[in-house]
Amino acid sequence: MKFFAIYTNVDITEKPDWLDSFRNKYDLEYHPDTNTFDVPYEAHITLTQPRFITDSKANKLKADLTKFFSKFNKKIELEFSRLHLDRQDDTKNGCIMVDTKNKDELSKLQIEMLDFIKENNNLCNMEHKIYEDDFTPHLTIGRDLSKDRFDEAITELPNEIIIKSTISEVILAVVPNESAAERTNPKNLTIYRM
Repeated sequence: MKFFAIYTNVDITEKPDWLDSFRNKYDLEYHPDTNTFDVPYEAHITLTQPRFITDSKANKLKADLTKFFSKFNKKIELEFSRLHLDRQDDTKNGCIMVDTKNKDELSKLQIEMLDFIKENNNLCNMEHKIYEDDFTPHLTIGRDLSKDRFDEAITELPNEIIIKSTISEVILAVVPNESAAERTNPKNLTIYRM
């Protein structure tokens, strides 16, 4: 059994000067088994949460999504400007995100796509269904933050945040495990251009 997720790459067209250094400091995935951090993910928006899938269904899904995305031939422009703080608590570390106000076009695509792939609804974690049902496109700029790191990070944020971007491709990742090596291995990714 493998699992899959569908996400977009986000091409940042107008990047604030502070963004890269902030993400390099605060947008790191922590690995408790080795006490190390990864580098930040590429800027992306998750359209579907991870789902379990068999190899045969994965091949059919790839072909079906080729048909689905062939009808989308326009890039989607987004401006991220609304700070979204997901504070650390006893059960999880904190996360810092920037939401977009102009989400209609991407939300429509996500709803249509979820309906299109509804037979592949074997979510790895049913709690993540909330994210799909209340889809809020955002860029994560800080993650896995302890209370001290979270508090430090928010003091370094500017008063005004504007990140302009374009979405021109959607990626289907079908992977055998959640390792960074598998998530970024080109043989596990199918790219659909818009």
